[in-house]
Amino acid sequence: MRHQGFDFEKNTPFFRPPKYTGITLSLLSIFVLVCMLAVWEKMAKSPDLPVIRVLVWEKCKEPFEKIRQAYQKEGACIVQATYWSHSEIIDHLSKGLQKKAAPWNLALCLKSEKINLLFSQNNWQNRGSVAYFSAPQPVANKTKNLPQPLISWTPEPVKENAATLSLLRFLNAPTKGQVEFALEGWTGISADHWIHSPQLKIYAITGAQDLLNSAIENFETYEGVQVEVSFHKKESMDTSMHILSKANNKDYLPDLVYYMRGTNPHSAWAGLYYSVYKSEDKKMISNFSPYLRKESPLLKTAQKFLGFVE
Repeated sequence: MRHQGFDFEKNTPFFRPPKYTGITLSLLSIFVLVCMLAVWEKMAKSPDLPVIRVLVWEKCKEPFEKIRQAYQKEGACIVQATYWSHSEIIDHLSKGLQKKAAPWNLALCLKSEKINLLFSQNNWQNRGSVAYFSAPQPVANKTKNLPQPLISWTPEPVKENAATLSLLRFLNAPTKGQVEFALEGWTGISADHWIHSPQLKIYAITGAQDLLNSAIENFETYEGVQVEVSFHKKESMDTSMHILSKANNKDYLPDLVYYMRGTNPHSAWAGLYYSVYKSEDKKMISNFSPYLRKESPLLKTAQKFLGFVE
């Protein structure tokens, strides 16, 4: 056989295709299939997202549904909401919370004596008001025609509660959850702007370790907020604060400063802060006086931390 002057019968081809036996081809095919299955399984597998189960009073379904959908995108999680009437919540939780494992990560209920008693007896924690409802009350109340608080509750602190606490901060944030409540006629609350992983920065005079360390540990567990604390001698404190106060970006400044009680802070940074307690205030429990940054993005969070120190 000749092709363009080349005789394949007399001349050896430059390239010989490999010869495979049937067994070799079978094994090669199986190997290719296994590789394809492994790649497909890796691509098809969805990431493990945290699931937050929320029990919600039915009257706030409209705002909460919008909040739920928005948070799922920003918080990278799944929020499952169940909407019940006030009486249904009481009936259900009276039975369900007798078990050791709480089935809900968060509960939003209109404040009432029965609700408060029910949750307090079943190891839940009152996280405060989320918004205020002004419509005709479905719950008997001595005070008429006044907005009633929607109270948030979470089970006692657990290690996997960070996503729930983040959702709660989202609900309370003025440009997030509070917008949806306001659009539905609810009265809002005052809280910090939402940050997915907030970090509270504290500067403290050396010697305040015993006062702050235990409070920091408890606060991080309760609020799901990371606390970064730096201890300084008075001279280095004044130097550091003076340098940071001159920076264009004031967010480098700590949110909270613990200074020596009875000592006036340096004027270079004192104007950016305000003293939480007056010098004669009986609430002072130590030799350290706290100062809050006026423009701190975590002002409400810092105020909460003071409660843990007390």
